Amino acid sequence: MMKPGQTEREDMDNIKRKYFEIWGDLEAQNNTLKLLVLGCLTLLALAIFCIYLGSLKPPVVIRVSEIGQADAIKDYQVNNAISQPELFFFAKFFVKKFTGYNSYTISSEMADAFSLMSSNYQKIAKKEMIDSNLISKISQASINTNVEIKEIKMEREDEHYAVLSLLGLRTILSYQNRDFKEESLFKGDIILKKVPRSMADPHGLLVEEYREVLVKQIEK
Repeated sequence: MMKPGQTEREDMDNIKRKYFEIWGDLEAQNNTLKLLVLGCLTLLALAIFCIYLGSLKPPVVIRVSEIGQADAIKDYQVNNAISQPELFFFAKFFVKKFTGYNSYTISSEMADAFSLMSSNYQKIAKKEMIDSNLISKISQASINTNVEIKEIKMEREDEHYAVLSLLGLRTILSYQNRDFKEESLFKGDIILKKVPRSMADPHGLLVEEYREVLVKQIEK
């Protein structure tokens, strides 16, 4: 039966139609929200990408002199280069950590020394330590060792490596016998690998190889 004001064709369409669409506005809103979320995600991805690109740029470094004059570093590569004093300091620091044996701190000192090595040299040094049973022997010896670098010089250097030689005095004292003292001169050769400075490698250097020989046993 037709309603007032309804045509015969409209009445026939209503009879054929099995449902009426009453959620059209809600669906349109959902589609709009989907487009909005997609746009936000695109902007977020773009922002993250820009942040990543920014993190790759060298930091802005401003040096302040003793009189308070600020000077921005313009040539980052040149000013970030490893200087000879840094090479000397790093080599001395490593040798003291690696060969300055102390029965009470041998484990921590070796851990520090290994953190200064390249992965290749870590494998070599670890094998040598295991074969010689070094840590166990030093721990039981009850000794304290002082290493003093008398001379150090640059043998050769290039863009990737630096080779240094050094002469040192090693003094071994005993915790149990105060009269015990053993001194010896040794010569060491160390190869340093230059790496990018980072939080893990702030020096920009890693030990690629270290060897030493006894020069002279000093008599009392």
